[in-house]
Amino acid sequence: PDVGELSNGLKVLTVPDESGMCGVGLFTRAGCRFENEKTCGMSWLLERMVCKGNTKYNEEEVLQMAYDLGGFTMVAEYREAMYYSAQCFKWHLPECLDMLTHIAFKPTFDPKGLEAGKLQAMMDISFQYRQPSYVLFEHLHQTAFSGSTIGHRHWPDPEDIANINAADLHAYVKQFWHPERVAIVVSGASQDEVKPILEHIFREMPPFENPKEEVSSEKAVYTGGSAMIYNEEPPPTSDEKFQDRNHTHCGLVFQGLPESHPDFMALVVLQEYLGGGTAFSQGGPGKGMYTKLYRNVINVHGHWLWGIEAVMSSFSDTGLFGLYAQAEHQYSKNLLSVTIQQMAQIVEHIDNSALEMAKNTYLSRLFGALEERQPLVEAIGRSYVLHN
Repeated sequence: PDVGELSNGLKVLTVPDESGMCGVGLFTRAGCRFENEKTCGMSWLLERMVCKGNTKYNEEEVLQMAYDLGGFTMVAEYREAMYYSAQCFKWHLPECLDMLTHIAFKPTFDPKGLEAGKLQAMMDISFQYRQPSYVLFEHLHQTAFSGSTIGHRHWPDPEDIANINAADLHAYVKQFWHPERVAIVVSGASQDEVKPILEHIFREMPPFENPKEEVSSEKAVYTGGSAMIYNEEPPPTSDEKFQDRNHTHCGLVFQGLPESHPDFMALVVLQEYLGGGTAFSQGGPGKGMYTKLYRNVINVHGHWLWGIEAVMSSFSDTGLFGLYAQAEHQYSKNLLSVTIQQMAQIVEHIDNSALEMAKNTYLSRLFGALEERQPLVEAIGRSYVLHN
């Protein structure tokens, strides 16, 4: 991408093309990693305030603009990054940039919208606990980093959300949506086309204020550990297929690598090589059946093993890599035994033809994703704000 800078210090990254379509993303380094007991839940709630109005557009106008621009707008919040994005025809780029910049930098947090956002945030927390795999991965991160940095709670308690007020959110936006942490990414247009639009938009806004408090830059330290969560009764409903909410879910992970590490791609290929899946393939017959875990584990223990797969997560300075498996409760000991055994033998008996297939499969996924505008914008934005 081409990298430029506005007069206010905001970085602008562009990928020009002649398609006539634009993808737009506003990215910042924010999330639960940078929160503490006082600010816990801020990013979770802010994600749900995206359409609640700002200093230029009220809630109805934001929704109408999103509809007029094609209906594809989204907001996502990860442990250390957050972004707003949209797609539009090129001739709608000024309106699209205007809408997203006001959503990100100038929200109003009026009482009615704030209460609606809090209600949605609390509902979404309860939905997360209906997904056993989500609960497992949340505890994996908390345990691996002893509840600090990457291990901070991603899902706040309802009490945390209830205690947040408009002044808290305004202070959070001033601190994290500041030029030194933000990048604006546009695909489908050049620097010469994008920068004049943004300069005009920000001239109509008050200048940025320096944050009153410095954001923690504590390095993530992997500590490891173990956690066991026992529920006497399954959750009342589950969004996942069949009866996996009545299963034992097991995660065994070790320290992984950040995306900037020179060996990161080798770890990605290893995940593809190990693969895995479940006894029922949601993607259709045959998906993943050529991978090592499917051939050597599910095909052997499929009469009781519901599924096993290689998993990984990556952050700016660390990561996790390991196995996730599940089975019915009576097979819990077998589940632990098989998971540990496979982890111990993770790089034994490497088949060269299967390894080449894993490389080609990943390249195919990568090319397929980058053909779409949104994954391209996200990849550039996340990479820039986290790794510069």
